[in-house]
Amino acid sequence: MRRYDAIFISPNLDDAVLSCGATIAKLINIGKRVLVVTVFSKGTSNIHTKCARQYLGSYDKNCRAFFSLRKKEDAKASSILGYDVLHLDFVEAPFRGDRGKPYYPEDVYGQILTDDLYNISTVTTSLNNIVTAKLKVDEGVIYLPLGLGGHVDHRLVRLAAKELNIDRKRIYYWEDYPYFQHGNYRGNQELYQSSVLAKAVNVNAFVKLKLIAIAQYQSQLEGLNNYK
Repeated sequence: MRRYDAIFISPNLDDAVLSCGATIAKLINIGKRVLVVTVFSKGTSNIHTKCARQYLGSYDKNCRAFFSLRKKEDAKASSILGYDVLHLDFVEAPFRGDRGKPYYPEDVYGQILTDDLYNISTVTTSLNNIVTAKLKVDEGVIYLPLGLGGHVDHRLVRLAAKELNIDRKRIYYWEDYPYFQHGNYRGNQELYQSSVLAKAVNVNAFVKLKLIAIAQYQSQLEGLNNYK
């Protein structure tokens, strides 16, 4: 089975590229095998809230087509940077709920609802299976989001990753772009400090390639412009 030098755990379909695209490109450039695992990559048609409608935009009446498009965008980005993809197809926050009652009707930032916490153990199990099966033994590393900015999908992934069966020294955390620009480090300060590399890694040569990859996520560009 193909094993990877680095696995990036991406909460949603563009997060790893937005935050780490240049790092991914540099790793591949030096001959490393990279896998990006997207945890939440699916929607449902039975949750039709303000939050979900805003997310779907012109695809308001066709959730399946929207996520099909998102995955095609992800495939284009991966072909540019050279990484492999794996979509776990957990349901994204705007579409999660119980018997048609949404967990996040207005927005997806803030505290994780108690009824939504069951996802943590389920995601942990999936991620541990991937680490066991696909990460290089003793030398492969994991890249994870810090959960800055308060997006619940990012926070769920960070919490799930606390139970990964892997040496903590083989885990690196990344700032959640663009969300961290409008958030803060409260509650994550200790984790943030412990994850900072002793020496900065220069990825300037790969920023242009990262921007080309980001441009493939056409359905998200308008929303990203709001963070400028």
